[in-house]
Amino acid sequence: MLSRSAYRNIAIVTVMLLAFALRTYGLTNESLWIDEGYSVALADHGLADIVRGTIADQHPPLYYVLLHLWQYFGDTVYHIRYLSVLLGMLGLAAILTMVNSLFGTRVGLTATLLSALSPMHIWFSQEARMYILLTLLTTLSAYYFWRLARGEKRVWAPYLLVTALSLYTHNYAVFIIVAENLLVGVWLLLQRRSLRFLARWVVIQLSVLLVYGAWIPVVLYQARHHQMRWLGSPNLETLRGTLDWLLLGQTPVRPVNLVWLLLAAIGVVLLARSGTVRPREGIEWVLGWFLLPLGLAFVVSQRYPIFQAKQFLIVLPALTAGVAVALCRLQGGWRWLIAGVLLAYNTSGLLNEYRQTTKHEWREVAAHITSHLEEGDVLYLNPAASILVLDVYLPDDVPYAGYPPGYSVIRGGWEGVIVDASMPEIVLAPLAEDYDRIWLVEFSPGFWDPNAHLAAWLRDRARPVDALAFHGISVRLFDVRDVVGHPR
Repeated sequence: MLSRSAYRNIAIVTVMLLAFALRTYGLTNESLWIDEGYSVALADHGLADIVRGTIADQHPPLYYVLLHLWQYFGDTVYHIRYLSVLLGMLGLAAILTMVNSLFGTRVGLTATLLSALSPMHIWFSQEARMYILLTLLTTLSAYYFWRLARGEKRVWAPYLLVTALSLYTHNYAVFIIVAENLLVGVWLLLQRRSLRFLARWVVIQLSVLLVYGAWIPVVLYQARHHQMRWLGSPNLETLRGTLDWLLLGQTPVRPVNLVWLLLAAIGVVLLARSGTVRPREGIEWVLGWFLLPLGLAFVVSQRYPIFQAKQFLIVLPALTAGVAVALCRLQGGWRWLIAGVLLAYNTSGLLNEYRQTTKHEWREVAAHITSHLEEGDVLYLNPAASILVLDVYLPDDVPYAGYPPGYSVIRGGWEGVIVDASMPEIVLAPLAEDYDRIWLVEFSPGFWDPNAHLAAWLRDRARPVDALAFHGISVRLFDVRDVVGHPR
């Protein structure tokens, strides 16, 4: 007969194999989208250019450096995205370790299963972006923080390492650090920690600040010049949508996410009633880990827009830990009834996510253009940054231009002026003289050309040949041989 530890190991292996299957299934079913194209293009450069490129953008450089090294071993779309699969699997192992240390094996395994089934966690484990790396590193930061809080003295070095690396991955890591420091403050006020612990903690935090200090001027520069005003201010519906995506995916039944929150609240109550110190402090940490990043980002975004659902993968371990506690403490048939209902809705959300086309169809755009390309054709891209992802799929010798002119991944996409009525003559007329046909490829055209002056100039002066709409992208072909001044 198998021992309890053997059953536990079998359960862990089963959960991890399920998670791996969900993250590798359909890994290349959809095209890279523009942000992934940015990742690939920047990672193709040397380390110095990667740093310059990230200074001109919004995020720190660590993920791009890691992807740069990863691409030495392959550059297919599958290989590029597989890095995120591995990071996602490591993140699940970190969640298992973290929640085990807080609440025990059964709760840890349940939280890992819930995280493994999270549509958002699966999504970013299949995307060539930094968010899954951020989740891994912040979970490890939380884990080593907890060990420090329990009085272990030999974990300050790994805490310092993973916390600094998380800051060099994404600026949202600061919310986890704020949560850690606020909890230390609460424990000191309640006299649960000594002044000696405070002194050691201050030294550790100053060490993190010292390691990260070189990047702080960059963050301040980006905050001033690279604001994402198109995000707008979040509201309660924004919060609801974030929770939906974290745990249920695209489910049509909106009240179900409230059940997750109710279960998490039940977990808090059950732990609070247990009367033991460690579970109480554990749930205090889980609450701070979940509520503070959400609350702080929500408040900051009322004046400075930074709130996006994808960043809140960093609170998924805390949310699933609370839900797992409730499920494991509930008695009798209620546990299985609630778990079954939530699993059914989660499965529905996952199926919808796998079946739907959610990313922009750049691969399909490139295939269409390549199959209809003729000598004398040129691509005009709005925005010019579209070349970052088209370059992955198009032949190397396709001529192109774009707006704003002279775009470079190193210089970034924040420089330029909005297209006015005179601009198309400046940027398109020279192309009409040198080429026979112009392909106008646009996605989110309103960012640089809100009044559609580029398309209007071509419609007025050239003969439309083709027009197709792909997911999130429009492609129009114009014959410009009749434009006045075109050499015949």
